[in-house]
Amino acid sequence: MSTTLDLQEIEHKVQRSFYQDGLMEILVGFYLMMMGLMVQGTMSAAFSALLLFAYKPAWEGLKRRFIYPRIGYVKFRPVENVDSEGFKRSVITLAIIAVASPFISILILGAGPGWTFWTRRFLPFFMGFITAIGPSVAAKRLRVYRWYVFSVLCVIAGLAVPYLGLESIYEPIGIQFMAIGGVALVTGLVMFVYFLVKYPVQVEMEVPDGG
Repeated sequence: MSTTLDLQEIEHKVQRSFYQDGLMEILVGFYLMMMGLMVQGTMSAAFSALLLFAYKPAWEGLKRRFIYPRIGYVKFRPVENVDSEGFKRSVITLAIIAVASPFISILILGAGPGWTFWTRRFLPFFMGFITAIGPSVAAKRLRVYRWYVFSVLCVIAGLAVPYLGLESIYEPIGIQFMAIGGVALVTGLVMFVYFLVKYPVQVEMEVPDGG
């Protein structure tokens, strides 16, 4: 039993070390900032979609170029299958809330106040909550606990942005994405520079394809 627990803890430590370079924060932060620009209408949706497809190649390329020559290459075992039924129920529940919330707001508060409340208060908070799900799930699964901080920032942004007094329905969401993405990007860059200084290149190594 103790051996199993020790092996699990070793695997968790390796997982945490795999994400110590800040590349995840850099790429996610950059993409969120681009999403913010898209929501505000200053960037095309097609270009943002292309950035999403470029995420994995960029991740693997940067790992090969900067990370593996410094700390080596580790291939993890396949991640356990997620609860597909639970995931489906969660998606359906969130979709129902998203569709029903404006009608409920209007029904309770009246047409004008209800629409204002939904666009300026509820929608930014809901988007912040949705954005917080990703980093919190990843933090729990991969034991990278600093990502919980980004989940908290997402929720705080959803609560705070409405008080900027923005009129457009899109501006608060765009500012949320850009603010959270900016924090992630700066944090990732600091971690990345620190990583490069802490782990200078020792030897050239060849990384297996598909790493």
